[in-house]
Amino acid sequence: MISFEAIGGILREKSDIEVHRTLNSGNRLFEVNKWNISAFLIKKVIGLVGIHPYPMDELMLMVSACIVFRPELIIEWGTNVGKSARVFYETVRHYRIKSEIVSIDLPIHVTHPENVKRRRAKYIKRKKVSLLLGDGAEIAAKVVKERSQSLNGYILYFLDGEHSYETVKREIGTLYMIYPKTIFLVHDTFFQREWSNYNIGPFKAVENFIKNHSDWKTVACTTGLPGMTLVYKNG
Repeated sequence: MISFEAIGGILREKSDIEVHRTLNSGNRLFEVNKWNISAFLIKKVIGLVGIHPYPMDELMLMVSACIVFRPELIIEWGTNVGKSARVFYETVRHYRIKSEIVSIDLPIHVTHPENVKRRRAKYIKRKKVSLLLGDGAEIAAKVVKERSQSLNGYILYFLDGEHSYETVKREIGTLYMIYPKTIFLVHDTFFQREWSNYNIGPFKAVENFIKNHSDWKTVACTTGLPGMTLVYKNG
């Protein structure tokens, strides 16, 4: 029986493959080198952030989105302890992507189950990540407008804040119009029946957006909770 350490050793050999080979050359479809990304996750990420709240398939989607679109600006909200920001930080460093990372969270005085207050951002202490406080979509829109004259590449928005249907619908509906090269990663998008009491607001918001914007596509982790969906404009 092969050990986890042995598998890690095998994959480490692939982790040094040239960066340009990670994305299949000349292919306009969303397609990546999963062996290379798996090696990167095992070698650089899992030991730092674990697999909760982002299981392996979701970590792979986060990394893949960065590799394919090479975002110039990554804006996330729902900082919490900083695991998602750390994933993006390690990804852009490893794959040599010139990207600014901004993480937005609730002010410390706001009462909310996800407001970890003094534990906030512990995984990105002393890392090159800008931390802002306030409403995710409002702060994100302000940041983008301030940088609009200098931006050329993609903006990646990572939505993991308030999970109600109306909130996520507003966030996507507002931000996609501000800047043309925009992609979204939306967390907690796994669909369950309403009687399960699982919050399907993010799933419904993405579904509604795609229904009304036929030129946008999705790549989703749909095999179980919590679920994550990439939303991007085709072409």
